[in-house]
This record gives sequence, C-alpha cells and structure tokens, in this order.
Amino acid sequence: MGIISAEILLSNPRNRVLHPVIVRALADTGALHLCIPEHIAIQQELEELYRREVTTADGGKHLCAYVGPVEVTMKTEVASRVLWYWAMRFY
Repeated sequence: MGIISAEILLSNPRNRVLHPVIVRALADTGALHLCIPEHIAIQQELEELYRREVTTADGGKHLCAYVGPVEVTMKTEVASRVLWYWAMRFY
C-alpha cells in the first residue's frame, strides 16, 4: 500500500495569538493518538494533561506527556477539514 504523508497545520485553539506550525505528517491508520515532537508542543504552548507510560515499536518504554488540545487542519484539493486530537509527545 505504501507510506502516506500529508502537510498539516498545527495550532493551539486556546491561544490564537501564536502562529500555527506547518509540518509533514505520516498517516497511521491504526493510531489512536497524534504524536508530535516536544518542540512543537512547547512552541504551541500546549497544556500537559497527564503522563502515561508507552511502549514504542522498538520495545522501549517511555513516560510521555499527553498535551492538548491541538487543532489539526488538513488541506486537500477537495476541501479543508479540522480535526481535534488529544496529542502526546515523547520526552
């Protein structure tokens, strides 16, 4: 099937003064959460909601902060959609 990626816009809906960040995202049809790098969470001033231990594909265990909310805007040729996620980031 191949790897699917898209350019998305990430922003903090609680603080519209901050400029949104444009990133290239990898689509994972089996994912339940959006995973973003720590520097984006800091830049967008996303609030830490709680922490959980997660296991990554290499078997490593990491304590991760779940942050949010983050607004994800996906631009397509057909239409623009806004999706809401409670995002997590790795430390």
